Amino acid sequence: MERNVPFYCYRLPDTKEVVMGVQNSPLVSPFDGFAKNSNKKGFLIAPFAVSEKNPPLFIREDFCMTENSRSETLERWLHSVRFEAENSETPEYVQTHEEYLKEVSDLIQILRAGGELSKIVYSRVIAMENLSGGGLNMFQSLAGKYSDVFVYCFHIPGRAVWMGATPELFLQVQPSIVKTTALAGTRKITDKEAWGNKEYVEHEYVNRFIRSVLDRCSLTDRTESKVEQVNAGECAHLKTDFLIRADLSGSEIDRLIGMLHPTPAVCGYPQRDAMNEILRREQHDRQFYSGFLGPVSATAQISLFVNLRCMKAGKERIELFVGGGITKDSTPQDEWEETVLKARTVSVLV
Repeated sequence: MERNVPFYCYRLPDTKEVVMGVQNSPLVSPFDGFAKNSNKKGFLIAPFAVSEKNPPLFIREDFCMTENSRSETLERWLHSVRFEAENSETPEYVQTHEEYLKEVSDLIQILRAGGELSKIVYSRVIAMENLSGGGLNMFQSLAGKYSDVFVYCFHIPGRAVWMGATPELFLQVQPSIVKTTALAGTRKITDKEAWGNKEYVEHEYVNRFIRSVLDRCSLTDRTESKVEQVNAGECAHLKTDFLIRADLSGSEIDRLIGMLHPTPAVCGYPQRDAMNEILRREQHDRQFYSGFLGPVSATAQISLFVNLRCMKAGKERIELFVGGGITKDSTPQDEWEETVLKARTVSVLV
């Protein structure tokens, strides 16, 4: 990172192999879709809301190595190169407890008013002093602690290091198979009573949205799993898997992604109304939080995950991004405590 080299590391869920990819030039280019980049190999990073400041980015895989296949060529190159990059990061706004409770209370009143808006995912930033140094050591700790989620780390010159451990699959594309997941509804992993109505309603917003998108994309040859509980760190969630039998072209993948993102799991419902409310109320820039990211090796091999349980690590300050789904049945203090619970996934390693 001190050499300002673009790189990424990741480990897929329920696997042991850590993969590292490195780009041999400092400029990380915007990604303008799979239709125009069908043969690219590397790591895609898409923001929550695309803007001139936050475009989708793609780190090329010019070098690659794993724990079991080290690259002497890459190691020699890393020791010989250093790129120049000016730091463009600025601290994000950190909301107080009182400010958060007031905003969520206002949102609940809007949701109870009976308009079209029925769910909004409201987020906040938690800032911590960086005592661990961040970087690859923290990534290795995440990978060691959480074996059943997608763990990643990436660095773009001039920006902070991002890393996280996310349980939510956004889109997986393989030959003849496409998969996506609804993950919404959260409680402590130690809770043993039946799930409440608020969590099931919140989860069903996501299911309904995904079904509608798949229908509009004519992806009707599919199966849908039963709702089940999955655990991630100290959190339990409700999950539904969608398995679609289809071979998608690059342009079809672009259309599906454009319609799916952002899902009600990270934005709200209806999508446009929730997005407008988020951009109006949140005083921080989500950047890559609640966007999606993951490895790409041509259009037939794509594994993208929603960027949750994540943090941005600078030299002196770490910023954790956390959020939760607000509905008319929400309680402000409960929502605050849910964000605290979610933050522990990565904060325990800082």
